[in-house]
Amino acid sequence: MALTKVGKEGISNISNSSDATAITINSSENILIGKTSADNTTVGVRIQPDGFASFARDGNFPLLLNRKSDNGTILDLRKDGTTVGTIGVTSGDQVFFTRATGSQGIKLKNSALMASNADGSDSDNDQDLGSSSVRWKDLYLSGGAFIGGTGSANKLDDYEEGTWTPTADGGSTTYSTQSGLYTKIGNIVYAKFNLEINNFAGSVRYLMGGLPFNSFSSGGGSGSILYFANIHTSAVALFTRTDSNGSTVFISGTTGSSGTIANINHNWANNSANIIGHIIYQTA
Repeated sequence: MALTKVGKEGISNISNSSDATAITINSSENILIGKTSADNTTVGVRIQPDGFASFARDGNFPLLLNRKSDNGTILDLRKDGTTVGTIGVTSGDQVFFTRATGSQGIKLKNSALMASNADGSDSDNDQDLGSSSVRWKDLYLSGGAFIGGTGSANKLDDYEEGTWTPTADGGSTTYSTQSGLYTKIGNIVYAKFNLEINNFAGSVRYLMGGLPFNSFSSGGGSGSILYFANIHTSAVALFTRTDSNGSTVFISGTTGSSGTIANINHNWANNSANIIGHIIYQTA
């Protein structure tokens, strides 16, 4: 079959061996290739006289851009004739997306999303993710975040908030209040508690168990009792500590006459005894 070409120069024929309509020019001067409907969903190509074009393909990509021989820009984005951004490729098939002004951009390199310059080269330590007034919301990581440096000491690989259940000695001990909260940042745990005994059924009165994580094998932690009442043995002040590789808190205390309070276990647990405090320790 033959298709008719109409223009200022006259009429000419375009040879086509297909039995279907290949090109249509409708009343709006849209050029339609492979279709007769001037929409953006029917398979085919639509080109408008104002410069708009749409491509629709079933089951595969509708547009292929192929730069051969060397690296560089594959797609040049312009406004009023001036380049405002580019999409291209650098060595090692690194795909970059940049804006012309300020030479800012990002690229995909070695399975990493990285900052880049306008030419796709590495841009180190000069671009931010978000700003003080335009922020991202949540960040989901399966690994860690390096903060302030790139060494292993700068890696924050864990942050948790949760609850734990403080206990006094004795499985038959009953409680009026038994609550605990913790925050874990890296390997540092801050745990606070409120423990009020109803009936004490244990034999060791200076312990409190149930820490959410075991302490580090080479060191424990310490803290203080901020409030206590009705304890078994009078004290001026009470403190908390945990030894290496354990989840038990020891309560230390002073009556005011001791020259030291180090490792002085203090019998606090009693019927109606109440302690509120915290402990900070390092975990493995």
